Amino acid sequence: MKFLPVVGWEGIYQVNECGDVISLPRVILRRDGTKQRFNGGPLKQFLNTNGYCVVRLSDASNGRREIARVHRLVQKHFYRILMVSPR
Repeated sequence: MKFLPVVGWEGIYQVNECGDVISLPRVILRRDGTKQRFNGGPLKQFLNTNGYCVVRLSDASNGRREIARVHRLVQKHFYRILMVSPR
């Protein structure tokens, strides 16, 4: 399967057409000056209260966090479908 970088999270996360989201191995510099190494691997998916599969995306280097719906990530990166309202 082909993995594509998640828009806005390039170099940190990738998604494939089946909905698998992986984190990439990286090293960040912590506030105290030490380096912290993160191993890459698949992210665990959870069901939100509406029944959608979601993943937690976070960037420890700047404290940014987001909960993303997996089906939206797949649609955004693989199926460029424009939603047109019927008239």
